[in-house]
Amino acid sequence: MQLSGRMQAVLTSAAPIILVIPDDAQSQELSVALRIAHELNTYHRLDAEIMQSAEALQDLEASALSEGNIVVIGNSSSPFVHWTLNQKKTPFQLNHSQLALNGLTLNALGLGMFHKL
Repeated sequence: MQLSGRMQAVLTSAAPIILVIPDDAQSQELSVALRIAHELNTYHRLDAEIMQSAEALQDLEASALSEGNIVVIGNSSSPFVHWTLNQKKTPFQLNHSQLALNGLTLNALGLGMFHKL
């Protein structure tokens, strides 16, 4: 069952929030993760852990991934993104390499997505 509610619910986490970045993270993805981790600590006194996709998958398969909420930063080429979406436990899916929510493609401005130029 997928819970619904306010976006701020991600802040209620049993363990540090996990920020997953691509294995070949460019400075932009790492910068985003570092800024989020800093803001979580500064304004909410929450811990965050930054992990690369392969490390997160490895921990997941070994049942060693912490119980914290997970925020994925990157794009659809991430192995962690593919694994997560293949589990079909989320209303998100990939439609022609674009993220979709409940069948609606998320490609409009203002949706919290950034694109490399």
